[in-house]
Amino acid sequence: TYRFAQELQQKHRWQQQSREALELRFQAPTARLLDATVEGLAIQRVLGQQPMDRAEITAHITHIAANGFLNDQAKR
Repeated sequence: TYRFAQELQQKHRWQQQSREALELRFQAPTARLLDATVEGLAIQRVLGQQPMDRAEITAHITHIAANGFLNDQAKR
């Protein structure tokens, strides 16, 4: 339907803006990984029966940010 298409388009814009913001600091593959990780963690926190605690999330995000996506390694 038209409304569904509008909502989907809005979600795509939001996702693109999120990645573009991350790409100001990280290479594109790492930005995509961080974006997907943060989004997934938010969903897990709301819906999951055993969400990760803040310290564990911080450790994982810090590791990704510091080390980058595997494909980024060859570009450094």
